[in-house]
Amino acid sequence: GVGMEVTQEDGYVKVVSPIDGSPAKEAGIKPGDYITEINGKTVLGLSLTEAVNSIRGEEGESVTLTIARMNEDPKDYTLVRRSVDREVVSHEVKDGVPYIRFLGIHFDRRGDELTAVLPFDDKLIGNPMLPALHGGVTAAFLEVTAHVVLSWTIAWEHMENGHRGVDEWNARDLPRMPKTIDFATDYLRSGLPRDAYARARVNRSGRRYASVHVEAWQDNRERLFAQATGHFVMPGAG
Repeated sequence: GVGMEVTQEDGYVKVVSPIDGSPAKEAGIKPGDYITEINGKTVLGLSLTEAVNSIRGEEGESVTLTIARMNEDPKDYTLVRRSVDREVVSHEVKDGVPYIRFLGIHFDRRGDELTAVLPFDDKLIGNPMLPALHGGVTAAFLEVTAHVVLSWTIAWEHMENGHRGVDEWNARDLPRMPKTIDFATDYLRSGLPRDAYARARVNRSGRRYASVHVEAWQDNRERLFAQATGHFVMPGAG
């Protein structure tokens, strides 16, 4: 396919997240984009399954998607379909973590570094008088980041030691998730009504335990609005 997670909204196909390393990601398709036409034909009247099947096709064939984006004119993107490769394992890991879809979290991969992205949405506001991100949303964002980075580490260990092949991965057949022992969040300042970002640093202390430090920011990487430290039991090899 072209590599993106989609849903349906008001009859149109809405992009939830393009997969890292996919044709959709490389073409510049973004979360929140609306697909209004597929190969020149409107998606109105199609079920989500019908629309997705129209986007999918044989590897090497092209598909043209008309994308509507806020404050921009509709634009056609012609993508060449191809199979999933090593770059998309992070997407499958992400799909295995609870609440990611509800919060809208996605991950941007650059080399071996993952950056979590929390797109702003009105539902994330806790105090409308400020307004500010809900403290629970901030804590969940940081803990999700820790879980995904740990799971990503496990997934790559399985592939590097030859226990699993790249094509065997899917969101329902991943290594068991790390189990949280404790997770403490330090709120440094109010989260503003805008996108937020986070990165995790994993400190392994043996095969069974890991500690993770997570930092979150918005406009300025050096100006953190929250940070957290957690300790996890790592799942046994399997």
